[in-house]
Amino acid sequence: RTYAQLWYFHIPFFILNVVIYEWFRQLAFDDPGYIEPTRTDMLRMVEDMKNGASLDRYCPTCWIHKPYRSKHCKHCNRCVIKMDHHCPFTGNCVGANNLRLFYIAHGGYVIAEL
Repeated sequence: RTYAQLWYFHIPFFILNVVIYEWFRQLAFDDPGYIEPTRTDMLRMVEDMKNGASLDRYCPTCWIHKPYRSKHCKHCNRCVIKMDHHCPFTGNCVGANNLRLFYIAHGGYVIAEL
């Protein structure tokens, strides 16, 4: 068979690439689980500082009480819930809100390479 006769192989490949592009867009621009600072967190941190309490669970940059497994990203300058890492390809963090999509997108990349 000639290359022109195998046109039907291009359709699933094209669809998969469009889907992967959308996943990449979501990973790059959607919220990975940023923690928004609240006035209550800031006031509680100031009170704990006055009382000499441990500040291990506070982020000194964001002035928030950090939930379990959250970390401050030095690239985004924000705290992220269940942060996995900062992805240099998307320019965004991988956290609680987009970790599953990150794994799905990588699976799609592997399938597209086959």
